[in-house]
Amino acid sequence: MKEPKERTDRQLLNLVGTDPGAFETLCLRYYDTIYRYVRSILHEADLAAGITAETFARLFQHCMLLAATHMRLKQWLFTVAGNLAKNELCRRSRFVRLNGQRVAFNEPSTDLQDLVGAHAAEIRHAVHALAPFECTCINLRYAEEMTTTDIACRLQCSRRQ
Repeated sequence: MKEPKERTDRQLLNLVGTDPGAFETLCLRYYDTIYRYVRSILHEADLAAGITAETFARLFQHCMLLAATHMRLKQWLFTVAGNLAKNELCRRSRFVRLNGQRVAFNEPSTDLQDLVGAHAAEIRHAVHALAPFECTCINLRYAEEMTTTDIACRLQCSRRQ
């Protein structure tokens, strides 16, 4: 008989009802990956842990359904975790107010680094005043130098959003 670590996701899903170690093996196999993915979206450890736990709770509820389909478990987990994280961003953005402050660049300059450096505190304040989803988009675009298409794929939203 195969050891649990050698079993496929589908075999483990089929065993969840009869073997308590099967679900634990699935959790151990994917927890860290899903947690890092959610944390990259939300940027908060506690919130990411909660969303990840909810993702695995939903997996437990849908094990039998997933076992009967041909959907890849990892893809399903990323989809559920991404949707839960986006829902959290949307929920939080309803409560975050933009203070209406605009960052004005008073001095025209051709050197972008000097311009940004001179107004770094104002820019930082303006970015932190954004809704969490928008702040995440800005961070992915400028800190991680991702394209709009890559950001949309990572956050599972449209490029326009």
